[in-house]
Amino acid sequence: MISGVLGAFVSLDLFFLYFFHELALIPTLILVGVWGRGENRNYAAFMMTLYLSLGALISLVGILLLYIKSGTSSFNIQVMTDQLIQSPLSVGDQLWIFGILLLGFGILVSLWPFHSWAPIGYGAAPTAVAMVHAGVLKKFGIYSLIRIAVPLLPAGMQGWLHVIAFLCLGNILYCGLVAIRQKDLNLLIGNSSVAHMGFVFLGIAALNVIGITGAVVVMVAHGLLAALSFGISGYLCRQTQDPQMDRMAGMLSRLPFIGTALIMALLAGCGLPGFGNFVGELLVFFGAIKSFPVVTAFALWGALVIGAVYMLRAVRTLMHGEVSETAKSIKDAETSWQRLPFVLLLGVLLLFGCFPGLLTDKIRPSVEAILEQARQQGAPKMEGKAAFPLDDVPENIVNFDPIK
Repeated sequence: MISGVLGAFVSLDLFFLYFFHELALIPTLILVGVWGRGENRNYAAFMMTLYLSLGALISLVGILLLYIKSGTSSFNIQVMTDQLIQSPLSVGDQLWIFGILLLGFGILVSLWPFHSWAPIGYGAAPTAVAMVHAGVLKKFGIYSLIRIAVPLLPAGMQGWLHVIAFLCLGNILYCGLVAIRQKDLNLLIGNSSVAHMGFVFLGIAALNVIGITGAVVVMVAHGLLAALSFGISGYLCRQTQDPQMDRMAGMLSRLPFIGTALIMALLAGCGLPGFGNFVGELLVFFGAIKSFPVVTAFALWGALVIGAVYMLRAVRTLMHGEVSETAKSIKDAETSWQRLPFVLLLGVLLLFGCFPGLLTDKIRPSVEAILEQARQQGAPKMEGKAAFPLDDVPENIVNFDPIK
């Protein structure tokens, strides 16, 4: 599974990019179906297989159409880019090819309304599988959109911007409201994970340097947070065999380390300043506010209100109140070896939250290069302004440092 993940993200060939993703996806489905947890693991494995296989098949169709229409003899991304810069596809071709890729990759990323597989699948998946898939493999679809669709299909991208902006609200608002109703810790984390993908799509819809930079920062921060959250959840469920939050009440007094780590993870999910998630979401809002002010306002409300409600509700239910019998049976992480994974993940989240330039300085040049490739294809203008603006991004925002 990890070999497939590494191959997909380093591949410069569209065929191998797809092949390595499938290589990672197949063992994921087997691991959930055979070694999953809970009574619904077979149902979860079936749903994940159905959705992810469908998304992968649709993505393959889009990749093949892009290859055929480009007229190249190679799946190499750079060769295809050079060819399309010289002979761009028609606007009509770009629109429907990008729509196919958006549908396929959107299913893989759990874009609303094709998201229902994710919370159920992560709730039934073994801890390590949930950590790797939610933290890393699910970013493949977004990475592919940014790496392939934006530079190669710029006119098609612009034609679908309002659709992407509308669908991202489904992730942020609808999945956030569903998370409020959850009593199962795994389902809460799963719905929260899906909700955070909405901020990534909002950053992509902004289609400028600051928005896409913020989207990539959110991807990195969410990967760390998802691994941390599912890791803690797996640690608790392995001992209790019961993910119901109300049955683990009063945990903080019994498990000071795990309880504190879980509180920090839940607060990071709220977008609390000091964590990497806050930086990414802030950049996304700055990038999208001009193009989609109404959508950005609703997304901001979803982050500040809905996100805070379901995360703080989980803190209240799990950490406070009378100590339950289940909480009394849980042992805290006492050795350094047990604490090391949680400390590392929290440390990196705090590092990127306090010094975001460590990320943005590396991300921004690549984003500028991708948008410049799109501009070279003669992307049309929108509302009298040049598409893909590169020079209207305040330097102090992209290099935002909360310490300073």
